[in-house]
Amino acid sequence: MTRAGAAAFAALLLVVPAPGRAQEEEVLDEGTLAIEIGSRPAGKETFRFVREASGKRVLSGRLVLSAPTRVEADYELRVGAESPWVESYATNELGKERLEVREVGRDLLIESGGASVAVAGWPGKGVVVDSNALAHFALLLSAYDREKGGVQEVPVLVPQLGGGMVVRVAPRPSSTELSRWFVAAPHHGVRLWTDSRGRLVRVENPAAGLSAAREGVSFSAPEPAPPAEILSREVKFPGGGGVELAGTVLEPRGSRGRAPGVILLSGAGPHDRRGNPARSLYRWDHLRELALALARAGYAVLAFDDRGAGASAGDFSRAGLSDLAADAVAAARFLATLPGVDPRRIAFAGHDEGGLVALLAAEGLRARAAEPPVSVPPAAVVLLATPSRPFAEIVLSRELAALAARGASERELGQYRAGRERALGQIRESSGDDIEIEDEDGEKKTLFVKYLRERLALDPPELAARCRAPILVLAGDQDVEIPSEDTLRFQEALQGAKHPNHVVRILEGLDHLLSPPEFGAADLCDEGRELGPECARAVAEWLAVVLSR
Repeated sequence: MTRAGAAAFAALLLVVPAPGRAQEEEVLDEGTLAIEIGSRPAGKETFRFVREASGKRVLSGRLVLSAPTRVEADYELRVGAESPWVESYATNELGKERLEVREVGRDLLIESGGASVAVAGWPGKGVVVDSNALAHFALLLSAYDREKGGVQEVPVLVPQLGGGMVVRVAPRPSSTELSRWFVAAPHHGVRLWTDSRGRLVRVENPAAGLSAAREGVSFSAPEPAPPAEILSREVKFPGGGGVELAGTVLEPRGSRGRAPGVILLSGAGPHDRRGNPARSLYRWDHLRELALALARAGYAVLAFDDRGAGASAGDFSRAGLSDLAADAVAAARFLATLPGVDPRRIAFAGHDEGGLVALLAAEGLRARAAEPPVSVPPAAVVLLATPSRPFAEIVLSRELAALAARGASERELGQYRAGRERALGQIRESSGDDIEIEDEDGEKKTLFVKYLRERLALDPPELAARCRAPILVLAGDQDVEIPSEDTLRFQEALQGAKHPNHVVRILEGLDHLLSPPEFGAADLCDEGRELGPECARAVAEWLAVVLSR
């Protein structure tokens, strides 16, 4: 299922069996999936899976979406008596031509509006996963060989794309009685849950912000408790400007003396204390994994929800980097007041853009080090997969690459670059939190620019070079967002400034979330991935050295 397909889910008209045939059919499964997009009700899919008297099986259904736009379609999928391989398929989407799929020898033809297209490279058998149907995922899972186990490849036809692809299906550990699965497509992934009868219970497509739950079946995934050797407590404290922030402190249970502290900071955009993007279906939990590892190693770790995310108050959309740094400073000063925490041994560890916030917070904390009630100098800074290139360069390179991939000409790319550079220049020269701009239609509107202006003004390597605290820079060599050569810019700046205590390391086999990659881009849609143990070990061991001084 593509992101575009998920956003355009078609309504499906339930195919009603003809009179007199009901007794000849065996109902294998039927039900309704309630669909949400962005955590809001968006529609339903009603489906029916039967075995005809001939032995052939038919999956038919209706899906209706009311958001983001009204979509209606129906489908009928015929498969083998025992296999899920497609034999024929038809779908009607309101306002569009009827689309049909049928076998001709070993070829598969897609027909719509009088045109016929053969699916190139079709292996002779495969599963239909329509962009406008979720119940098809149950058939996809039935192609998985449970005796063989492991990760398995399944050929899939997406009719709306006019072609096929190979997806990889992987079973995942489950904390419930349901079975959990991950389906990895080339650029995204889908999470699935089934019951003991193999019936589809839940679907989650993080890239589309879409989830669907089977009506009449309860679903809950309780959060596992921390290990017995770790003490966990929920806390609230005033952040920058007095905004109330909520977080969790993890520390070794029964430790003696005062433990060093670590403040964990998430990447760009609002995130919860576990490192997951707020109000999304992405569940990376990489900061939670790091917090647990550091607590086991003897550290008191505070991870908190960004302002406006999770249980924290405030409005992230009106926050600049200076506000986020003020929140981090407040977190360090709060942690320093807790019993059992050494206020003179508190470090910041930030992932992605959180590393830049950590550097800014170290400066802010040093400026307030002598303020009561405690003396809290910054003890160390850890940068995890932190960007080093100028922000304008990052933005332009990504946008231009996307335009080029869509076939933009050199002239069009040049015009776009010039326009974007003018807009970024206007933001750089602004002084207030907001500026007034004109959109493409000439309408004036207000744009919040405080964050962008502060981000554009930052030179990450220079910011690191002027930091007076010890610095550890870690990145994975499989990171496609922050390539290794970008990370080495920090090393050049730190060496050039003769920074007295810094380490820069590229960790083998880890991606941007500092986990071992399995499926590439689709990994971002998976959950339950483990933080690379070498990452947690490198952070804990380095902190043990620099915080012992």
